[in-house]
Amino acid sequence: MLHQKKSLQKTAKSKTVLKKQIKPQIVTRLKVYYLGFFCISEKLLTKYKIFLKFSNISPIIITDISKKGICIMNIWSKRPDDMYKLNDVIQQDIDHAEKLFNVKFPEKYVDIIKEQNGGEIIYNAYPTSKPTAWNDSSGYIDHIMGIGKEPGLLDTPYYLSEWEMPSDIILISGDGHEWVAFDYRKTKENPPIIYINNDNNEIITVANTFDEFLSILYVEKNNDNMQSEEYEVFQVSQEEFETLIIKNKIDDIVVTIDRITQDFDEMDKQTQDWFTNKLKELSTHKNSYVRRTVIEAIGQLVYSVDKDVINKFLKVFEKDSNSDVLYILKLVKENIYSER
Repeated sequence: MLHQKKSLQKTAKSKTVLKKQIKPQIVTRLKVYYLGFFCISEKLLTKYKIFLKFSNISPIIITDISKKGICIMNIWSKRPDDMYKLNDVIQQDIDHAEKLFNVKFPEKYVDIIKEQNGGEIIYNAYPTSKPTAWNDSSGYIDHIMGIGKEPGLLDTPYYLSEWEMPSDIILISGDGHEWVAFDYRKTKENPPIIYINNDNNEIITVANTFDEFLSILYVEKNNDNMQSEEYEVFQVSQEEFETLIIKNKIDDIVVTIDRITQDFDEMDKQTQDWFTNKLKELSTHKNSYVRRTVIEAIGQLVYSVDKDVINKFLKVFEKDSNSDVLYILKLVKENIYSER
């Protein structure tokens, strides 16, 4: 397993230290659209394009494009031991769940669970118009459930009965006493998002849509229940990464690829070549999750790696049979060719 440390030291020249741990912050409203979104200008966009990814956060979702710039959203924390992360979901699973509940899930919800089927998120709060059990002006949330059970959306009928909550809602986060849910009581699609407090039987609408709810998520830093000033810093060596590959530690490989990619431009040429070779090795890995992460990394490195090297990667992935990998490949190629 990877080790996360709260202090960072460079112990040897062969050590690849990933030092740029991004602390989630409340984004100001000067030139951005929403809290919880990372927004870049058109100028910055020309360098990084749509594949800008920070830390170990995933997925990348284009949420708004205007003359001011482009907003990119980051949701999942991608912790290897995430208890809320379920097995990958396919469209058939989504269709089955919608039929079971007789509703249509929000499009953005479907987008994020196709990237990762539930899990812990990088935010911990959302603003509310009334006090909650957490504090006077916000509610607590540290995960969003995917499609499945224990824990997942399909547990909803059990909890509605157990806690005597209203029917026609679907729970997406919570612990029994408090929940966040899709409110389908008056609609079959595009539901509002509600906060439920079972201790005082209170329900508060916190967002008109799931899109809006995602946009207002943020990190509450001044709450006694959170150790907000403590952030774990990730550190890995080349040798440790190669060991993960040999032992085929899938989740750890994926996390490490994401985190090394973010620091690629700060590495020396020798380390960049080493990492590029590791990506080449993993581009034909048996696990599609690993291959998808590699093509995502290539999408982020198109302006940092030699064009001929990028083209070789593209040719490898053109032979891939996985639909998710091919979809990411399509986005990468469109991004590259749009500049030619």
